[in-house]
Amino acid sequence: MAFDIAVVAFILALALGGRPRHLARLPWRGLPLVSVLVALLVVGLLLAFVGTRQDIARWVLLLAHGLVAVLLLWNWRVPGMAVVAVGLALNFAVIAANVGFMPVDPQAVARLPARDQALLYAGEKPRHTPLTDETPLAWMADRYVFPVSLLPPYPQPQVFSVGDVVMSLGMVWVLFVGMAVRFRPGCPPCGT
Repeated sequence: MAFDIAVVAFILALALGGRPRHLARLPWRGLPLVSVLVALLVVGLLLAFVGTRQDIARWVLLLAHGLVAVLLLWNWRVPGMAVVAVGLALNFAVIAANVGFMPVDPQAVARLPARDQALLYAGEKPRHTPLTDETPLAWMADRYVFPVSLLPPYPQPQVFSVGDVVMSLGMVWVLFVGMAVRFRPGCPPCGT
């Protein structure tokens, strides 16, 4: 969900006069660690897809989420990044409590299109595990559903968590402030 919302927010910020070049002016720190993060995510997802090393995949993905948290905390001065960090912390808590996987509510999945249900149940999204009565922190799991695309292809039909919503709001804030979207009285939205 957060990625789809970021794409929509980026397009909307452009339409409102924001400029991507302004994002470079933000006080970013630790950008070289992004390549380490990508490598961890790739390795973790590959191990999870292979299926023989689920235990290692869980810990690699958990480590990747921890690195994301470090990068967010390191960049707390970027406007909106603290909100993104709170959303990530909510997701990280439930993922950590479930040993590296986000629980997903089967009733919410049942409201998705058949194609998306098949992906979840066929193991194509290995970062998820079914929600049960014994799931720790179940209220923070992927329990809510956005079943249709408003403007296809965004946002994709999907299940989401409270943490995803908070993270998405933070990313909208980062993009609108970072791209210098300005609203001036008496004129249409314009940027500098």
